[in-house]
Formats: sequence, structure tokens, C-alpha cells
Amino acid sequence: MFGKLCVSLCLLLTLAAPVTVKSAGNPLSVSCSCAAPDGSCSASVTCRGDSCYAFCSNQTCLAGCGAPVGKEGLDRLTIASLEVGQMPGQEWARQASQASGRAIIFKPYDANLQASFDFKNLPLWDALDLLSQHGQVAVDGNNFETLKSLRATFRSGEKFNVCFQGVTAQCIQRELSFISGFPIALQGDSETRISLKTGDGVTLAELLKMLNAQEGLRFEF
Repeated sequence: MFGKLCVSLCLLLTLAAPVTVKSAGNPLSVSCSCAAPDGSCSASVTCRGDSCYAFCSNQTCLAGCGAPVGKEGLDRLTIASLEVGQMPGQEWARQASQASGRAIIFKPYDANLQASFDFKNLPLWDALDLLSQHGQVAVDGNNFETLKSLRATFRSGEKFNVCFQGVTAQCIQRELSFISGFPIALQGDSETRISLKTGDGVTLAELLKMLNAQEGLRFEF
């Protein structure tokens, strides 16, 4: 298990693209809404804060409030459906890739799936998790189910191994934040390149402590 985690995380951290996230600002409230392509249902929500989502496919309509922005560190996504409110799932993935700066691939279980989306400042992870209920999702070449397993490991305190070879501090901070769901902050030169390999297993807290041993850097959450 540790070997798989090391290879997956090392590959992810080495190849991930820079993230550019569209911001929805910080209004007192925000609304999201959509309707199913076949008109069978609709969903809408108004949330206090700055983040919401609505997803509508035939016979399935959901809406809710996302996590507030609060701290930097978590990838976020603002993407609304076309004016007609309908688009194939693969088209949504293409637009999500453009908006997030990550390579997102979506293969719906139903090849004819059409859905309407309205995401405002929603954590990218939450959007992908919602999409994964309707098909296979890959992010930057990594199966999203593998990333979900990594998140569970990070959050449970279970030990894992990682390997970094010349990876920038900013890239490590971004990917650890994305996978763990914790908005990990970075102080110091973000372009510092780090090479580090563990063999006996570390928890996320222990990994951050090891990273903080790098001169002039501090990771914290």
C-alpha cells in the first residue's frame, strides 16, 4: 500500500499543472439553480456566504451550500452551465479543466448523460466528488477514487510514504491541500525545490514537520 501511495503521490506532485481559480467574490449570499434536461426536476438554493452548487440530470436534482472560502489553499471552481442549462458530461469536464487549470477527464456511466450544472466558488474536490457519482473521473492523470483513498489516509492519521524529487514547495502545498482537504499554508520561498523520500511511514502531521526542516520554509494548517 505504501508503495502505491508513494508512486501515486509522487507522480501527482511532479506533473500537476498550476491552478488558476475563478473567484465569485465574497457576497453576503449566493444562489445556484438548475433544471433536469427532461424537465423531470429542478433544484435551487440560496446560501449565506460565497459558495453553492446545483446539479441536475434526468430524475436527479441536488442543490446545497459549499464550504466558505475562509482560508487560501483549496482549489475552487466557478462554472455555470450554458444558458439552455444542458450539456454532456464530457463537455462539462472540458470546461472544468479550463476553469481549474487541471486536466479533468470524465467518462459517464451513461454515454447519453446530459446534465445542468451551476457551481459558484465550490471546492473543486466537492464538484469532482459529485461528478464521480455519475461516471469515472480522473484528475491530472490520477483516478479520482485513488485520490479519495489518499484523502481518507491523510485524515485518519494512517501512515503513508511519499517521494518528492525536485518538486517546488508551492506544488507540494497545493497538492497536499487539494488531496487532504485542509487549507495548508506556506511561508517562505514557494519556488524552493524539495527532494524527500520516506520509507518507514509518516502521518500528514509528521510529513509537514519534515518539510518544515527545510531552511526558510514553513507548512502549517
